[in-house]
Amino acid sequence: MTIQLNKNDAVRLIINKNRRENARVKEWIDSGCVCFAFSGAIALRPGTKVQVEIPNSDPQAFYYMQAVEALDAERTELHLSRNLNSQFDHRRRSWRVPYLAKTVIRRKDSPQFINAEFSNVSMEAAYLMAEEKFPVNAEVELRLVLPEYPEHTVLARVMRSSETALDKNAAGKDRYGVLVRFSKLPKIVMRHLTYFMWQQIRKTHLRQLQVVFAGSAKKTRKPAEAGTQPEKIVAAVAKRPQNLD
Repeated sequence: MTIQLNKNDAVRLIINKNRRENARVKEWIDSGCVCFAFSGAIALRPGTKVQVEIPNSDPQAFYYMQAVEALDAERTELHLSRNLNSQFDHRRRSWRVPYLAKTVIRRKDSPQFINAEFSNVSMEAAYLMAEEKFPVNAEVELRLVLPEYPEHTVLARVMRSSETALDKNAAGKDRYGVLVRFSKLPKIVMRHLTYFMWQQIRKTHLRQLQVVFAGSAKKTRKPAEAGTQPEKIVAAVAKRPQNLD
């Protein structure tokens, strides 16, 4: 079950497990970073862990996030991104990006394709809205359609499927959520998917990338001081024995 955060939604911020602040969603900066507004003054350092609680949600929902920039005690807004070090994030092994595109899917033993639409995709899996329910663990074929790349038919396995319809298509037909994990993607498909994912990640998760790779740049070497001489490299050369003839 996915519980989304929308603008002006009320939340509760739990900071370092002992401080609680009521707040509201002010705006989405990108798909991984959210700006919250609150009435209390607070000072946070980048990387401070913040748990975002969704009040009155059933089941109870939390987002595990972290501060992404320095915040002094005078400001009343806070920028948070997903906490990549949270133990709850280890269940997802790769980045995923939102992606809307028409496709078709079918069970491996079925001759008929079913209309579907991508919702998001990662290097390992994809979430689709399909016009038919698929049983968990079923082997399926689907067409992977990426912009600027050839279309590929790939194999996958159903990991999760909704029991009831989640929405309807333009014609009013029910659609069901289907999570599939790719099976042994060919090298050419992996290459195209990798290029596509990096293009999308740079657009949708730029703030998170800045947090992850902050400080990872190589340090520049100090220039040599004026008047100093480079150390001499002395090579030991064995003398060739003289010919006594």
